[in-house]
Amino acid sequence: MHEFNLFIGERFFISVRHGSGLPVAEILDRWDRVPESWQPDASSLLYVLLDALVDGYAPFVDDLELDLRELRRRLVEPDGAGNEELRTIFELTEVVHAAYAVASPLADVLHTLLRAGPPVVSPQEVPYFRDVRDHTQRVVERLNLARLMADRAFDMYHAMENQRQGASSRQLTMVATIFMPLTLVTGFFGQNFGFLVDKVIASELAFWILCVGLETLVALITFVLVRRIGKSGHAGQRRRSTRRMR
Repeated sequence: MHEFNLFIGERFFISVRHGSGLPVAEILDRWDRVPESWQPDASSLLYVLLDALVDGYAPFVDDLELDLRELRRRLVEPDGAGNEELRTIFELTEVVHAAYAVASPLADVLHTLLRAGPPVVSPQEVPYFRDVRDHTQRVVERLNLARLMADRAFDMYHAMENQRQGASSRQLTMVATIFMPLTLVTGFFGQNFGFLVDKVIASELAFWILCVGLETLVALITFVLVRRIGKSGHAGQRRRSTRRMR
C-alpha cells in the first residue's frame, strides 16, 4: 500500500505519491485517449488517475477471492486443518481488512468529488466519475464479502479441528470401553488363580474355553454394543440437524 495525495485547482493538478505502484505507462496511454478539447481541463487528468487506480483493484480482489476459495477447499480435506492453513487464514484476513480499509474511504471521497463541481469535476465528465464511483463501490462490496469469507474460514478451521479431536476422543473411548470388561475378567481370574487352576481349569480345553474364549467373547460383545450405540447417536444427530434445517 502507498499513500497517494492529489491537489487540484482550476488550471493545475499535482499528484504526490509515497512509494511506487502506479502504472505510469497505462496512465499515459489513457491520457492519450482523452479528447483534446478536454485535456486542458485539470479534472480530466484527475479522472484518468482515479480510473487507473480503481481498475487496479479488480485483479487484486479476484486473486484474493481465489485464494480464499482454495483455502476453504483445503480445510475440508482429511488433513487440511493444520498449522499452515491457520497461518494462511491469518495472513489473508490481514490482507482483506487492510484492503477494505483502503478502498472503503475512497468510495466516500468519490461521493464528495461528484458534489464538488468545477473545477474538480467538469459537468461533461460527471458520468465518467460516476462510473469510477460505481466500480469502487463494487470493489468495496466484494472486499466486504471477502472479509466474511475470511472470518468463516477461521470458523471452519475450528469446526474441522473440533471434529477431528472428537473423532479421536470417540476412538479412544471405544478402546477404553472394550478393555474395561476385559480388565474385570482378567482381574477376577488373577484374584482367584489358585482356585481356578486347581478346581475349574483342570485341562487345556477348559483353559482355551474359559480363559481365552471368555475374554474374546466379552470383547466382541462390548465392541458390537459400542458400535450400535455410536450409530444410533449419529442417526439422532442427523435427525436433529434435518429438523433444524426444515
